[in-house]
Amino acid sequence: MVIRNNENLYSKAPKCHIPGYTGFCPQLKFTIGKTFGHATEKSFKDDEINPYLTNTEKTLLRRKYPAFEERLQNNNDQILERRRNSPGNIFQENMISGYTGCIPCLQNYHGQTFRNIWRDSLTEFEYNQIKNNLRRQQLGFEPSSKVCDIKCHSGFLKLPEVPTLSMTQTAPDFLPFYSKSQTRPHVSVLQRDNIDPQKYHIPGYAGFVPRYRPLIGRVYPELTHQALCQFTDEMERREMKPTSAAACESKKGLVETYIYPEKSSIVPMYTGHIPGLRDSFGKTLGNNTYDIRNQLINEGIIKY
Repeated sequence: MVIRNNENLYSKAPKCHIPGYTGFCPQLKFTIGKTFGHATEKSFKDDEINPYLTNTEKTLLRRKYPAFEERLQNNNDQILERRRNSPGNIFQENMISGYTGCIPCLQNYHGQTFRNIWRDSLTEFEYNQIKNNLRRQQLGFEPSSKVCDIKCHSGFLKLPEVPTLSMTQTAPDFLPFYSKSQTRPHVSVLQRDNIDPQKYHIPGYAGFVPRYRPLIGRVYPELTHQALCQFTDEMERREMKPTSAAACESKKGLVETYIYPEKSSIVPMYTGHIPGLRDSFGKTLGNNTYDIRNQLINEGIIKY
């Protein structure tokens, strides 16, 4: 029986795989935003993914393939420190996830946490600004505003100072403006006078217009104007007519009301209650109700 030693294949293999490798690579499906070589390289360097690496191999890998934060730590700290000390800086160090504002160069980074993406994109933006200003100085461009010296990389750069945002009100209060052709406030067409030319409804009005139906032969605004004027005149005459209030005497006691017709039968489709109807059959509804009415009169139940 051949006993095979539990030998780690990854410690003997190269420190990254080339594209087209079809073997198993741990945690590869959870790594996004990087090339195949960088993704497999991470699986060899990470202690949690590949715990079989020796201390010597870990040290060599860290020296040969330093992390992104280690490669840019010397420059990024200085660039972000300059950005952090700017008076008008809206980007804080503790940016939380869910920020929907504009972050420059954000589209160039993905597959990381929001904090790392924000830090890398802002660092790239500041680096581009410094590089552009350096090119302007090489061309002999001198900014007119005050400048401050900042040490970056191997030399000094002169960048314009960021102006401080003023939170006080600088614009004067606007005075009210009154136009000579200013229209009066909106008044209902029913409350306008008959001589008012604006007393009409525009075409497309779907509401009720009193006295409009008998009028024909003209455009809609003229018809509604005439109908509204006629309705206003009728309401004014009704208000001017004197009225007298007379007291009405109500009858005391019960008032006899008759549900059933006095000298005829009930028409079909009647949905009320008819006593004794379910015991009558073989006739129409009219004949049955007529016979039932006569029977109730003879028994003295109802009186007509």
